[in-house]
Amino acid sequence: MARAFVRLTVTAAALAFTPAAAAETSAAIATTTTAQGLDFRTLVDLGDAARAQGKSEAARRAYLHALTLRPNEPTVLGRLGLTAAELGQWVRAVELLHDAIEGNGGDSDAERETFGKMFTRARNEIGLVRVTLNVVGPVVHIDAERLTGTGAGFVAYLEPGRHELRAEAPGFVPYVQGFTVTKGGTLPLQIEMQRAPDPPPDPAPSAAPAREPVGPSASHSPRFVVGLGASLAGGFAPGAALGPVGLFEVRWPVSTVGLSVGLDARGVRGLGRLELAPDSTLWSVSATLPVCVHAHRAFLCGLGQIEAVITPGITDTVRPVVGAGARLGVDLFWGSFGVRAWGEGVLRPVPPGYSLGGFVVWRGSELGGALSLAGVMIF
Repeated sequence: MARAFVRLTVTAAALAFTPAAAAETSAAIATTTTAQGLDFRTLVDLGDAARAQGKSEAARRAYLHALTLRPNEPTVLGRLGLTAAELGQWVRAVELLHDAIEGNGGDSDAERETFGKMFTRARNEIGLVRVTLNVVGPVVHIDAERLTGTGAGFVAYLEPGRHELRAEAPGFVPYVQGFTVTKGGTLPLQIEMQRAPDPPPDPAPSAAPAREPVGPSASHSPRFVVGLGASLAGGFAPGAALGPVGLFEVRWPVSTVGLSVGLDARGVRGLGRLELAPDSTLWSVSATLPVCVHAHRAFLCGLGQIEAVITPGITDTVRPVVGAGARLGVDLFWGSFGVRAWGEGVLRPVPPGYSLGGFVVWRGSELGGALSLAGVMIF
């Protein structure tokens, strides 16, 4: 009991503002914050007294000692965060104040407000990097510090300036990327680690190196995609229609997604018969402009399309038809080569039609659709 009384007496003296009391308190803090056996409340009181005198380093030691008795106590975390800010340790201050605010730390509304204001100030002094990985639980270093609990993504507060991220995982090629964070800024990083190629059983000097899957480019330089395949369509000619399709696309990687603009050309032959002209062959020839968003292997596009229906050897003309729609598809790449599959629907306010000798022998629907498959190359 007497021992506890001495501790409280030292704390009360630290709150006095006479020069003699201040000197006595400084000496008490310097001794007791390194002593063993102090209870939690006394250590917190000593830290508060040191902060009141502007003794930030002594306060930091007292709060750290208190946290060894009650780890993650939010109010002490917040006060330690304020002390870190007073010492100019902005990254540490943000981390501690974030945990304090998340844990609803603070003995009063005023103290909670102080935590929030200091968090905002400290956050404006540093940068934040938000990392997404395609591998769960790799060993990640930023500069010389190893991060734990990264999972498939994490955030890290960093001093403004240039940094380097290194990631390693069994079965994957080590990943290294430099980046720059700015004061108050947030930088997203999409990390695509590539699988390490299996070593050949008997390597030969002339053997070609194994190709690695293509991932999003670390730069913002455009990539070009060309392809050729086949399309099965409906609503563009009598019955189902089948024919070739060719495509050209320019793609830009942006953060974790990609954007592209392309041009497709398609010619499909109707497999159904025409009324009044059963021996005639009806073709639908179209040009499509897709604007797409890519995320990993999938993509979603908005379409603009112009189409003409023709019959070789027949002189009746058909005016072009315009439409708009959407496309959903997937890309599978192996190195520079791959396969693209997609489906689309197009709405045409004025449907296509075909007449012979003044008689309408076929009229299409307002809605057309197609399924396509193509081999593609990216470069």
